[in-house]
Amino acid sequence: MKIKDVLTLSDNNSYVVASIADYDNKIWLCLVDINNHKNIKYCYLDNDEIVVVKKETINDTLLLKMMNSMLKELKD
Repeated sequence: MKIKDVLTLSDNNSYVVASIADYDNKIWLCLVDINNHKNIKYCYLDNDEIVVVKKETINDTLLLKMMNSMLKELKD
């Protein structure tokens, strides 16, 4: 999976991968709904399955890693 990939989740919405971060032995993703940019999902990969978590479970360290991933992609 790469930044800018498009995924369809079980809610039938299409999301673009905005950020990827390796944290706490998991690969974390920030997904943004293509049709509603306010609809953001935070999730991690578990054996290639996407597990969506509540925003409140994202700590500052993980959030910074995700933001750095986004900034790096914008610079490249």
